[in-house]
Amino acid sequence: MQPADAREGGADCGRACIRLESVPADRMTRYLKQKLLDAYGQPVTESATYYAAGNEAAGMLSDAGNATAALLPGNVQEAGVDEPGRLRVGDGYLLTAGVRQARLDVWRLAPDGEALALSRLVLPTDTEVPLSGLYLLPEQHRVVGLAGDGLRAGLPQAFWFGADFWRERRTRLFGIDLRQPKQPRLDAVLELDGQLVSSRRQGAVVYLAMRQTLFVPGMSARPETAREAEANRQLIQHAALSGLAPRYRLGSDERKVLVEPASCLMPASEWQLGVPDLISLVAVDYSRAEPLLRARCFIGHAETLYLSGRAMYLATTTRPYTVHPDHVQYAADATTDLHKFALNGMTVDYRGSARIPGHLGREQHDKPWRMSEYQGVLRVISSGGHTVGQSQSPASLQVLAENGAQGLALLAALPDSRHPEPLGKVGEQVRAVRFAGQQGFLSTFRYTDPLYLLDLSVPAEPRVAGALELEGYFDYLHPLNERYLLGVGRRVVPDTGGLAGTAMGWEQGVRVVLIDVGNPQAPFETAALELGRRGSRTAVSASHRAFASRVQGGVMQIALPVSVHETPNGYQTPDRADPAYDWAWSRDELVRLEVDLNRGGLVQLPALVAARQAASPEARAWFYRSPEWQQDRSVFVKDHVYYLHEDKVLSLSW
Repeated sequence: MQPADAREGGADCGRACIRLESVPADRMTRYLKQKLLDAYGQPVTESATYYAAGNEAAGMLSDAGNATAALLPGNVQEAGVDEPGRLRVGDGYLLTAGVRQARLDVWRLAPDGEALALSRLVLPTDTEVPLSGLYLLPEQHRVVGLAGDGLRAGLPQAFWFGADFWRERRTRLFGIDLRQPKQPRLDAVLELDGQLVSSRRQGAVVYLAMRQTLFVPGMSARPETAREAEANRQLIQHAALSGLAPRYRLGSDERKVLVEPASCLMPASEWQLGVPDLISLVAVDYSRAEPLLRARCFIGHAETLYLSGRAMYLATTTRPYTVHPDHVQYAADATTDLHKFALNGMTVDYRGSARIPGHLGREQHDKPWRMSEYQGVLRVISSGGHTVGQSQSPASLQVLAENGAQGLALLAALPDSRHPEPLGKVGEQVRAVRFAGQQGFLSTFRYTDPLYLLDLSVPAEPRVAGALELEGYFDYLHPLNERYLLGVGRRVVPDTGGLAGTAMGWEQGVRVVLIDVGNPQAPFETAALELGRRGSRTAVSASHRAFASRVQGGVMQIALPVSVHETPNGYQTPDRADPAYDWAWSRDELVRLEVDLNRGGLVQLPALVAARQAASPEARAWFYRSPEWQQDRSVFVKDHVYYLHEDKVLSLSW
């Protein structure tokens, strides 16, 4: 689908609008029952297609992170909008979420900088998955822990993307009293039907996006015979709509209805992909002793959430796609629906919707970064599905804003008829996106990394201000100030023999690059470091919450956890010149860097090492496979940096 050129089509939003609307209860009942009949009323023949999902509450701590010493939320996408974190800072103590168990650990910060274990609280969950993150509310002396019954680390992601995954799920929010950190007390457990897609916090209000596949109790989820399908049809025909409503329970109270399906919004077109889902948008106010809830809902799907501070945006891909164990295969004509809800404390007000070409990428944790709202204007970077003339662009920029009753109107797009140059080269993928005020940064990759600088100062006239080709690719981009941009990713050696470890080339060590973007028309690399050899990884590539930084006296101090591989593997002859050589794991450490914000330069300080390779080959092999390096986090407090590795906290004076 090619959007109309906003300059040629004026303010008419045309096909870009796909509104949600309230409908009479009888129409909602007919619609939902028909969708249930379509999904469960005939024998299953094949099921290779799955539908979009998020991953915040998947029990893998993928959206967990760090905090700053001033009780701020740490490295977050939007200033003033908190995100769940695995490591939080209180007044003289640290809070950490267990990496393998649903528990809260409290650490006292000693005068010499050491973190001393103070207390532990194990939380009651149905499964063994850990918490997906913590919210600290210092004014209320409370911490809120999120726990879903989602996937455990190591399971194929197809489980998470499968439509059946969203049936009969529950999410818990644990309210914990911290007035006595030595004795944390569980004081409010909120249990909600549905799987948590994502969450954010502003002040004392936690916003949740919950997703639940509608299902009639007693049905067969996969009817294989005509008799089973007929039994399903009978159950569906006689089901009451109120019986499908998600419920919640606070403490030991009776379960109550969270939202009535009849009150939900639904697409005006009545078109939905696959099994109908009920999306609940829940606001929970923790400013009082007993949390207060408000919720509203819509019928549809939601794979990710972005919260700007003033509005919540939910997005989902609107074409079927196939999920393989290690990647998602999107259709060439994929499109994405966006729904905007304005926020005002506990009030969540629907404002409009839009459909844009392409999808939001293959990495779930990166999808919110494809969106940014600035001064009421939404900017979105999508992949694929965009053609201008005869040229295909791997990425496209869509600029949208509210337009009265028409919802979200398309103001502009790149490429367009005036600027048809593709964003990226044929075959490239979007690897990293970052918006900063009136600027945007876009990194695509196949053999080299073209970094695009976008000028967004005039929403209706976006343009590419400059570009820079770099070696390798970036997973994460971090603006340090108006002049310097830091990129974190991998060095890649192009494959010349046709046997590349990836479709692009041989990935090497972690690469950190400092880029001068003071002149957007002529950006250039000023410094670069490579950490480890082939096989090395940084948790920053898996979550932006693993990146910690602060400014001290004009110097940006940066900490990032790295799992370093640079030991001969024992089964190949070491060849430092061979880009395909697989180096074995050597150690997990917190890399410390400094950048002079006035003169530039990238200085590496001695690292804080948490674990080294054991003498035992079995121990080395186990650690090589362990994914838990992705959960490492760090935080600055006064003169020290604290490094959370697995469930232990190390410290070092900076």
